[in-house]
Formats: sequence, C-alpha cells, structure tokens
Amino acid sequence: LTGICGETEGQEHEHIPQAVGQYFNAVTFPPSASYSSREEHNKLEEVRTMAKLKNPGIVQYNYAWIEKPPIGWQVQADYDMIKSVGAS
Repeated sequence: LTGICGETEGQEHEHIPQAVGQYFNAVTFPPSASYSSREEHNKLEEVRTMAKLKNPGIVQYNYAWIEKPPIGWQVQADYDMIKSVGAS
C-alpha cells in the first residue's frame, strides 16, 4: 500500500488478517514525496485534481492509494470466503 502522496517504494506494510475482509497498516506521507514512475505520478495528480472538485452534483473524492500486494496473496482468502457462503 502507498498513501496518496506515498514515498513508500520498497517499504513493507503489515497485513493484518481479520475474521471479515483484509486489513493493512498503512502510512500517510506528505505531498512532497517522490514517484517511482511517470504513470504513477500522473495517476496521483489526477486524484489530487478530483479531490479539489467541490460541487453538489459531484460525489466528493477524499482518499486514494496504490496497492502492490504480493502475487497470489488474495487467492486463499477468496477461496475461503466463497466456501463459507456455500458457492462452488
């Protein structure tokens, strides 16, 4: 996970398994953070722009993050959830 202004490339965040869903400890960083790629920078700039929109006809956009979970981390959790609701 990376905060909206994250400077956490390579930094690990703790995964906290819960009975329902998945939870992570995350960190928020100041807007002066650096970016790992131009694409990531552009996406975060878009988020900042959307967060500035204030209009009764627009749903307020408050938070965003970048997730970079380990490959396959969700597979077992999905399997267990599907099994618990009786789907096959």
